[in-house]
Amino acid sequence: MASSFNQKFFLLVSILNFSITTKAQDTHFLYQVCSKYKFTANNTNYQNDLTTLLSSLSSKATNNTVTGKTPSDTVYGLYMCRGDMPSELYSECVGNATQRLSNNTECSHSVAAVMWYDECMVRYSNTSFFSRVTVAPGYPGYVLASPTNMTDQQSFNRLLYQTLNQTADDAANAPIGEKKFATKEAAISIFQNLYCLAQCTPDLSPEDCRSCLDGLINSDLPDCCAGKQGGRILYPNCNIRFEIYPFYRTLESAAPAPALHSNFGVGRESATLEGLQFDFTIIEAATNNFSHENMIGKGGFGEVYKGILPDGRQAAIKKLSTSSIQGVAEFKNEILLIAKLQHRNLVSFMGFCLEEEEKILLYEYVPNGSLDYFLFDTHQHQKLSWDQCYRIIGGTALGILYLHEYSRLKVIHRGLKPSNILLDENMNPKISDFGMARIVDIDQDRGQTNRIVGT
Repeated sequence: MASSFNQKFFLLVSILNFSITTKAQDTHFLYQVCSKYKFTANNTNYQNDLTTLLSSLSSKATNNTVTGKTPSDTVYGLYMCRGDMPSELYSECVGNATQRLSNNTECSHSVAAVMWYDECMVRYSNTSFFSRVTVAPGYPGYVLASPTNMTDQQSFNRLLYQTLNQTADDAANAPIGEKKFATKEAAISIFQNLYCLAQCTPDLSPEDCRSCLDGLINSDLPDCCAGKQGGRILYPNCNIRFEIYPFYRTLESAAPAPALHSNFGVGRESATLEGLQFDFTIIEAATNNFSHENMIGKGGFGEVYKGILPDGRQAAIKKLSTSSIQGVAEFKNEILLIAKLQHRNLVSFMGFCLEEEEKILLYEYVPNGSLDYFLFDTHQHQKLSWDQCYRIIGGTALGILYLHEYSRLKVIHRGLKPSNILLDENMNPKISDFGMARIVDIDQDRGQTNRIVGT
């Protein structure tokens, strides 16, 4: 079973790596709602007007009305693109959505429909909905919640509602002529951030926009997503989303990362790494002076030890050996990368120690070790179930998708293999070891390297 799963795993990850890298601009369909009310098949006037409307929307008209020969033939349409999307991507998204609506059998002959993509929303109806908030039956929203709960839900929920309401205020009060779109970031802890997004369709007044978002935050959110690690709620006029990893584009995401020096005191990175440096004496005490009993792994980097920090947290402490193939450049690269990346399928970075010849990284402790133990170790007898295999493959793919598409930096891991996929207490995968990772431009689809690395 291990050999079969291993082959399937690498085949799937290879396909995902190729498709994500070469098609980074693909749009992602989420959900659609089709009205139960239909126009008759012989009503060619409405069908022709609808075709004309969808064509006009895909031609970058934000909203439009196609007046029919009779009032019942008139069609109203509108699209909204996520505020952080580049123009070429939202043009592709709206084009894909209008084409899907035109050819959609589920929405065939529906007098109204709403279609959501990750990057945009397209809507049409036989009655005017401009400048009005639609929350009536027949236009239900789309809700997607993370299956994973936060540990301290009460504290997290307070921060979540506060940050989402601030984000909603910013979106509703956007200057005239700008998108009613806002994002906001808040610190959950020194190691983890909360990322929030709110947006309204451009036709709403500031008051209606805030009212629409208020309904999502205070009515829908408590029922679906409170206390979760992420969630989104989409309605025809407005939407919100939150995650514990960056999922939207920012101005700084397109900028190259500044150089990271050994004193960690220059550039924008100093704020990111502030408070993450540990004293070597704390590391020694946590690992019982790097005792053999505390060693849990060994590789090209050096040894990995299990440690207990003064605050009681467990950590996997990765110590660079003097003969390691990974040098200072790789060490700095891993800190620079992992400190910026946050996703449930990436191992969490806790800190570092850089003292004279000692170079040490601290990560969350993942109790089930690495995937290669389950695939290749002949001394263990636990077999991976199909459900576990599916979860490992899917979680790894989501982690790679985040690195390639949604992180603030576009990252190519270059070292993805079973020994770098760790498994938590629930057998969820977490990608580790970013020593060979490479940052590329957001829109870059090819590159050159001076040496062959990776797996």
